[in-house]
Amino acid sequence: MTPDNIVAHVHKYALSHGRTLVAVDGVTYKASPSAVTARIAGLRQVFIAIGRVGDYVANGNARLAFGNPADAPAVADYSSGYQQMYFDHGMDSQAAVPLTQGTLLLLLQLHGAV
Repeated sequence: MTPDNIVAHVHKYALSHGRTLVAVDGVTYKASPSAVTARIAGLRQVFIAIGRVGDYVANGNARLAFGNPADAPAVADYSSGYQQMYFDHGMDSQAAVPLTQGTLLLLLQLHGAV
């Protein structure tokens, strides 16, 4: 499997899974950026489990490639671009459990921001 295959798989997933809807140029994306990141992380772990570890090197032929294709720049670029697309359409990634105001202030004080 190549990085292009992973990008195609994750893109298909983004179009068909999830509840978050963002329409761009007539195409509706359903998966949240965190779901796309999690999907890529899951694929990364599959490749690690079968011994595909390290930087991906294509060697001109998918059969001769080694390393983890989920760690390839093309996959990282897709994930970053997907997050940026959501941000550009008014949806920013948020933590699953929001911080209370007290916790947020405490963290800011610890880092000298207030």
